Amino acid sequence: ITSASGAIKGGLKLTGPWNDPQLTGTVQTDRGMMTVGGMSTPILNIGGTASFQGKSASFSGGASVGGGRIEARGNAAWDKSALSDYKGTLTLASPSVDSAVYKGKADGNLQIEDIDGKPKLSGDITLHHAVMDVPYQMALNSRNTDILLDVRLKIGSSVRLYNKYLYDIPLSGAVTAAGSPLHPEMSGKVEAVKGQVRYLYNEFNVEHGEAVWGGMTDSFLPILHVLADTHIGHYY
Repeated sequence: ITSASGAIKGGLKLTGPWNDPQLTGTVQTDRGMMTVGGMSTPILNIGGTASFQGKSASFSGGASVGGGRIEARGNAAWDKSALSDYKGTLTLASPSVDSAVYKGKADGNLQIEDIDGKPKLSGDITLHHAVMDVPYQMALNSRNTDILLDVRLKIGSSVRLYNKYLYDIPLSGAVTAAGSPLHPEMSGKVEAVKGQVRYLYNEFNVEHGEAVWGGMTDSFLPILHVLADTHIGHYY
């Protein structure tokens, strides 16, 4: 978070021993604003309520992002200063994001909950009217996260993979991520019909390409099949 503003009102009461605290009360915020590093789109009209009932709490709220909306709600419980249960949902209603790796909209729902002491992230997300450029390093860094996965990502209307130095490729398809970042279980396929790829100062015209997940064990990376042509001097 690079900046935040907005009023917070309410009150909390803390009771009990230091190693087994209890919180009661309510905290609210309204018409808040936030900016996040790496994302030029501000998060506006932030509003929400958090209610505390001793050893449990619930939250609901929402915000506006780029002409769309995000909504969140959840609850948690704790015992002896440690979380004992939690569950939350995030709903995306076409927020428009402008960041270094993704510029476009998304719709769907994500849920996080406790499964046998581990967090599990599940849901369905559809990307649409978007341009994206996903760095290879991002896939490597994500493997350090200890979380269970069951997320389906669908490529909707007007989505392109674009990097002005490397590629410009329209995409379609869907991918499912299951397992965990350490042992991912990937499935699905993303296809490209037409497009351009630049490599060693040559521009290749893509006739057809596909990225297929599920062929490599414990890997987020797909197997690529690409048919493309170019010409060098007088040779084709």
